Amino acid sequence: MARGPMRPLMTGCMLYLVMLVVLFLLSGSFVMQIVLSGSLMLLFAVTAWLVGDKRFSLPGFLPSRRFCIGAAVSVLLAFAGVTAVMNDVHALQTDVPVSAEVTGVVERIYWASDSGAAFLLDLDTVNGKRVGGKVFVESTGNAYYANEGEGISCQIMFGDKEQAAEYEENRLYAFPDGIYAYTTVTSPITVHGTRFSFRVFCDGISAWCRQQLYRYLPEEAAELCISILLGDKSVLSPQIKRDFRRIGVSHVLAVSGLHLSVLCSGLLGLLQSMQMVPKRRYVITLVSVVLYMGITGFSPSVMRAGMMWIIACIAQLCHERADALTSLFLSASCICLAAPYAVFDVGLMLSVSASMGLILLMKPLSVWLQQLQFLRTPHGKILRSVLELTATTTAATVFTMPITLVVFGELSLVAPLSNLLIHIPIAVLLYTAPIFLLMSLAAFLPPCRVILGFLSGVLAGDTALIEDVTAALSRIPHVIIGVRYVFVAVVLIVFLAVFVYLYLRHRNILWAYPVYAALLAVLLICLQVHAYLTRDEAVLTYSVYRKNDIVTVTSEGRGMLIDASDGSYTSAERGWEQLSEQNITELDVLVLTHYHTRHSSTLTKLAQNTVIRTLVLPDPISDEEKHLCSVLSDIASNAGIATRICRRGEEDMVFGQIRLSLLPAEYLTRSSQPLIGYRMTAGDDTVLYLGGAAFEAKEDTPYSSQRASGLLNTDILMLGIHGPLYKQDIDFTLQTPLRAVICADHEIRSLLAKAVRSSVGGVWTISDDGPVRMVLGRILKNE
Repeated sequence: MARGPMRPLMTGCMLYLVMLVVLFLLSGSFVMQIVLSGSLMLLFAVTAWLVGDKRFSLPGFLPSRRFCIGAAVSVLLAFAGVTAVMNDVHALQTDVPVSAEVTGVVERIYWASDSGAAFLLDLDTVNGKRVGGKVFVESTGNAYYANEGEGISCQIMFGDKEQAAEYEENRLYAFPDGIYAYTTVTSPITVHGTRFSFRVFCDGISAWCRQQLYRYLPEEAAELCISILLGDKSVLSPQIKRDFRRIGVSHVLAVSGLHLSVLCSGLLGLLQSMQMVPKRRYVITLVSVVLYMGITGFSPSVMRAGMMWIIACIAQLCHERADALTSLFLSASCICLAAPYAVFDVGLMLSVSASMGLILLMKPLSVWLQQLQFLRTPHGKILRSVLELTATTTAATVFTMPITLVVFGELSLVAPLSNLLIHIPIAVLLYTAPIFLLMSLAAFLPPCRVILGFLSGVLAGDTALIEDVTAALSRIPHVIIGVRYVFVAVVLIVFLAVFVYLYLRHRNILWAYPVYAALLAVLLICLQVHAYLTRDEAVLTYSVYRKNDIVTVTSEGRGMLIDASDGSYTSAERGWEQLSEQNITELDVLVLTHYHTRHSSTLTKLAQNTVIRTLVLPDPISDEEKHLCSVLSDIASNAGIATRICRRGEEDMVFGQIRLSLLPAEYLTRSSQPLIGYRMTAGDDTVLYLGGAAFEAKEDTPYSSQRASGLLNTDILMLGIHGPLYKQDIDFTLQTPLRAVICADHEIRSLLAKAVRSSVGGVWTISDDGPVRMVLGRILKNE
């Protein structure tokens, strides 16, 4: 690889990646794209001509005429790639529902059941026209199902408002995967057979590996091996995925440089011990890397790491020395050349930034450690290994921290410790599992069967150790800090300024290590102080999203979400976001006021993204509710969530300083949706929530009697929107004046009787005034 003052090839690749980002951000203005791209290409072309004509010489950071020509080509490729992608995106976008005949290949099955399926369709044509890109497809019924790798044709619906809204909410993850729209199948699927490809071949090998792991290992051990070795996290329980994320080691579940480094290093060492010539060693390693990339699904992170190993192997075969930074950005550019939208892939960003940290920080540290005499002793070598292992994790974390904070909004404070503790068990798994799979091929031979039994015991114990360590660390209080804490931005800016000052003063990038360690320590101290200062606050926040009431409560540094919605995941996610804006990183209690079928999938997804310690379910009444209660209890048990059944109208639940009681269930003859309500008290303050049509209940029912008794002592009345729609004016008698009435929208506010509106301190409408936040027992303020 060519090396110079700024590595010309690396600089050109960086320019290509930056141009991709800029042009995608300017995708709404095609004229601006043309002007910017044309100007840059003209600038580089003129510069190259002047240099070739010897009119002037370039400064050191532009070392050659060839670099200027390459830079102009990079701009041209970026423009062509973005234009091609956006043409396909615009071809699939529509403001009105439109049905289209499509053909394509089923790339991935997300879920499948007797009632339908959801899968990823790689498009070939739309209405007979060649259109690239992928679409997320939901189907209903057995006639709308196909297997992975099959070519199909069907009618799908574009432009559905709900699907479009869901796509916009998930665009951060959908677009980088090449998904340009969410759609629905509207006709039976016609299957044209499985198309053989290298990917289908690799999927077959991956399926065989899964089969062997499940055959010889306990289920939990097999699932963890599949996730770490093959990169398939879907087989893991929500609790394990959550624990890995909380302690900052979720990267081991996504195949990347760590996995390939361990596997390729082991393979090269094995081939060298067999006294194989270097050329043959690197050819076998190159082929193995390509095969492993296919088995793990060609994700951007494994593609980046694989491309770096491929470049390194080719350099060795050509008797050249590969430059790490150049290889890094060349591999990322090759990925984005094939799929320009991958430049926004979070996994690729984390992989590239982590590799940069290792390249820039590890070499100077190794040189410094070699200069210390006491690290050359036998005991010192052990200490040196521990230091280098810790530094490796820290180096990667320092460079990935900005992306982690921006994208995920949180940072694990024990990441260096957790990575140090599980690195050796992970390495054991990555070395042992491939040998285990090879031995399973000859399991019919008695010696191989004995070795297979030994290796299965090693893998079972190793995976159990990994799970125990992650579970223990994840239970540490305040192990994650949210980016929305008031002090996080200030602390980050201060420590960034300190690092820049120390670097400019001493010209030593190793200052990143102590500065980062001090940053984590200060954040942990600030988090404990913040929790102590806010321990006496009991805050209720009420907002409305898509005709659903979002009510969250924080008390003593803990968070509670009261689900009075249609059970959809988007509503639960909004509630969790509402809590995270109040610096809550764990969901201590999730309360369901009533049952919905969608609660089962919502609880599963929510448990994957956050900690839910307790699930509170109302006592079931009908057979359908009893079934849903059983299903939800099983989901909670599998996710490590405690379950509590609360008797409506008879039992109070204590949460910090707050007491919560659910009103009895009540159904109207005109609606299948129940009347819901609950009462909340904190100190001398009482808040009563009543759902839709709450005043239509008959007077002799338990619901109406508790509603009336609640109004006698209520300070704040919240009239929600979920449930049966209001069909008549809301009129009731107040024994004592209310401090405030909070209405979900204008329609509910207009139904309030004039006498009621005149006897309250204030009437607020969420749709106009935005979320209302109440500090119970002290203040009531609208935010």
